[in-house]
Amino acid sequence: MNYSEKSTALVAVALGRYLVYDRISFEQAFFLLLLAPEFYLPCGCWVASSMPAWPGSPLPTASLRFWKHLYRKPVPGRRR
Repeated sequence: MNYSEKSTALVAVALGRYLVYDRISFEQAFFLLLLAPEFYLPCGCWVASSMPAWPGSPLPTASLRFWKHLYRKPVPGRRR
C-alpha cells in the first residue's frame, strides 16, 4: 500500500463520518474522494525521494549517497 492509497483511505474514513452525521452531501464527498489521490501525490513523491533506498531498490536517491558519505570509513591521516 503506497502513500496516496493510505491518504485516500484516511480521507474516505473522514468523509464517511461526515456522511453518516449528514454534514456533507454525497456528491461533495464523492468529488473530494476523487481528488484525494491527486492531492496527496506530491507528498508521496517527496516522502519516497527523502527516504534512503535499500540495496536492490530501483531508485537510488540522493539520501542514499548522503548516508554512504556519512558512514564511509575514514582515511588514515585525513581529517574529517
